[in-house]
Amino acid sequence: MRINKFLAHSGLDSRRRVEDLIIQGNVKVNGVIINNLALQVNPERDTVLVNNKKVSLESKRRYVLLNKPKGYISTNHDPQGRPIARDLLPIKERLFSVGRLDENTEGLLIYTNDGDLAYKLAHPKFKIGKTYIAKIDRSLEEKDFEKIKKGGIIIEGSKVQPVSSIDFKNRAKTIVGLTITEGKKRQIRNVFKILGYNVLNLERIAIGKISIKGLPRGSYRFLNKSEIEYLEGNM
Repeated sequence: MRINKFLAHSGLDSRRRVEDLIIQGNVKVNGVIINNLALQVNPERDTVLVNNKKVSLESKRRYVLLNKPKGYISTNHDPQGRPIARDLLPIKERLFSVGRLDENTEGLLIYTNDGDLAYKLAHPKFKIGKTYIAKIDRSLEEKDFEKIKKGGIIIEGSKVQPVSSIDFKNRAKTIVGLTITEGKKRQIRNVFKILGYNVLNLERIAIGKISIKGLPRGSYRFLNKSEIEYLEGNM
């Protein structure tokens, strides 16, 4: 098994992030630091250390849906001591979030120990839509609606892709639904800011067909069989 696949299946983190660990020299196989992403390892014979801690394959895949409240961060550690969304899950297994939501954004987070699935859900090339509801401080003008719809707004030197869908959720045109497939850092907030709007509230309500509908804020549930099959079928 390739070392990057082994680490992704260990529940350590997504494939993209474990590959960064390998490149940065944080992974040892049988006592030797390695940086070859394609190195073959035998889970039964080889000893793999990440930051000098032994890792092994997870025997059972976990997929948990959390409705994250505001004020919580989605990383598993925070030097500033802010509340961590992972702590809302009374689950002992090592899990990490698929993608991130900033501290002031609420809504859907998927936690898993399946690094390959996490990578595919988060990477824009797989075009898995992430749906958000944004409340802004004034009516969205038609010209700005079209700019968001068509894409091309520049954030940190690169163009934002067109949204998969955009619509109004109220007559005042201050609540907007958007589905995006990339996910640059604070993308929706930054797009509105560039166009002259302040985002008062932002909530992610779905990833693909997986929805938080009916799940109270701060609560969690395990994905059901049909949801897991849907995700696997789209990978």
